[in-house]
Amino acid sequence: MGQIEWSKKIDGQITAKIDQIDSYKNGKLQYVFATEKSLNLLDRKGRDVGKFPLKFKDNITSPVSVFDYDK
Repeated sequence: MGQIEWSKKIDGQITAKIDQIDSYKNGKLQYVFATEKSLNLLDRKGRDVGKFPLKFKDNITSPVSVFDYDK
């Protein structure tokens, strides 16, 4: 069985599935997911990526959708 690599406090419960994406197109995956009030992007070590998390005043009511318009 696996082991816990890292943990992170977030602002609420994850509302849908966690997607793995390669946002930098460098072969390294990041994790994107939403809570009721934020959109999060974490690297493989659990660190926030770029300007994430993005915070919202209203509740996020739809699951995260990821699109790659280049391919």
